[in-house]
Amino acid sequence: MKHKQGFTLLEILLVLLVLSLSAMAVVMTLPDNSQETAKKNAERLYQRMQLLSEEAIFSGRNFGVYVDEAKHEIDFLMLTNEGWQPLQSSDINKVVSVEDDVGFRFELGGEVWNNADRLFKPGSLFEEMDFGEEDEEKKVYTPQVIMFTSGEMTAFSLHFWASSTPDQYWTVTSSSDGVLRIKSPEESRNEAK
Repeated sequence: MKHKQGFTLLEILLVLLVLSLSAMAVVMTLPDNSQETAKKNAERLYQRMQLLSEEAIFSGRNFGVYVDEAKHEIDFLMLTNEGWQPLQSSDINKVVSVEDDVGFRFELGGEVWNNADRLFKPGSLFEEMDFGEEDEEKKVYTPQVIMFTSGEMTAFSLHFWASSTPDQYWTVTSSSDGVLRIKSPEESRNEAK
């Protein structure tokens, strides 16, 4: 008489448990998609600003950046005889939109900006004045960051983070001498300590 051998219910359940635990471990090690989006936005801004900084040196023209946190946009500007105008380049978009699931915060920085003893408050002299209704399409902003022909740049920090992980942010930063850097969340966390 032949005896048929098979798997017991306990053995099958044990295999399923091991498979589910290994699948969960793999899913937990995958990067958060929104965190990748924040990194991609920071890298995209860093690369565009690096190109504009080099273009300012080689072409002898000043460029600017205006960060509009309310609209989730970063505008690139060029100084012309008529004042600051939207960038007219086929290589670099004049406006970069930041995805909705990515938060970002702009800060002017540097030695002079962080000095509590300075004479004037930060901001424009004309912020409180109303010059009438302006068409939103024709409105050109004064840049917050200027890239000069000498290679210097306004010192700033721009932090990007995923909505799901606001404590882990990528930072694009510049010193006043024009050195542009991108910092990972680990580097930003280490500097804060």
